[in-house]
Parts: sequence; C-alpha cells; structure tokens
Amino acid sequence: MNDLMFVVRRGIEIRIERAAAIVQQATPGPVALRAAIAVAALVGFGVSWPVRDLTTNAVIVAAVLAVFAGLAPRSLMPTAAITAIVAGYLYNVHTGAPLVVWRIIAIAAMIYVVHTGAAFAAVLPFNAVATRGLFLAYVLRTATVIGITVVVGVGILAVPTVLGHHRLVSAAVAGMLAMVGVAGYVAYLGSRRR
Repeated sequence: MNDLMFVVRRGIEIRIERAAAIVQQATPGPVALRAAIAVAALVGFGVSWPVRDLTTNAVIVAAVLAVFAGLAPRSLMPTAAITAIVAGYLYNVHTGAPLVVWRIIAIAAMIYVVHTGAAFAAVLPFNAVATRGLFLAYVLRTATVIGITVVVGVGILAVPTVLGHHRLVSAAVAGMLAMVGVAGYVAYLGSRRR
C-alpha cells in the first residue's frame, strides 16, 4: 500500500512541477490563443444553452468546460465543450426556444473557433515566441470559413422563399451544393499545404 501511495504522490508532484514550469515559461501568444478558445466556448454556451440554465449551477459546468478546453487543447476537453454546446442547443430547442438564424450561425462560428483553436494550440508550445504573422493566416482562414457559413446558411434559408412550394426539394439541393462547396474549399486548403 505504501508503494501505491508513493507512486500517486510522486505523480501529483510531477504534475505540479510541470504546471509551475508552464506558468513561468508561458509566452503571450499561446496564452492568448488558449484564452480565445475558452472565451469562444463560453460565448457558445451563452448562445446555445437556455437562459434559465445559465443562472443556475449549470454555469459552473460551462465555465469549467470552457476553461479546461483552453488549458488542455490536446485532451478531450474541447470535444466535451463542443458536445455540451450542441447538447445545450438541442435541449433549448426541444423545450420550446424558437429557431433563430443568428443563434445557429453564432453557435457554428463558436464551435469552429473552439475546434480550430484547439487544433492550433495543440501544436503550438506554451512557450513559443509568436511573431506578428503567426496568427494572421489562422484568423483569416477562420474569418473566411465563418463568412462562408453565414452566406451559405442565409442562402439556404432564402432559397425556399424564392422557389415557393417546392422548398423541400430546393432546400435539399441547396444543402448538397453547400456541402460540395465546403468540401471543395477544405480540399483546396489541404492541397495548398503540400
């Protein structure tokens, strides 16, 4: 039993020492990126969850998930935060909240920021020296994808009103075209890296 306690105690000491080293050596760029992940997750929770849940103890769960998504981008915490955002939105809609376009777009944008920010932070060491141009490509790509999402989303909602009673077929066709367009853009981005 003493050996087990020694191993547990030593593991805790190693993690505390590592956390202290991270705090001492952290640079502003990676810290700002991780903070942006946490803020995007918090905004996602604020937009997607019912307001009555955000005034209870559930806000503690949202804050913990958001902070840990920023602190541990290589772990499952960003996925847990995204899942909780989506689950909160589905629960909100199930309990009678209206389907509002701006809310869906804002949730999609925050989920994208959390996801891509965590992927970027996972490969960026906490003590990396960030130059001015380091985040420029990331911010431009994120803004482009969010802009495309807004245009496609509003376009899909506008097509049925233009076409009238054939709206189910037109919405399906527009959705398929949007998927092909987004997939093509992602394939283009992937081919540019090589």
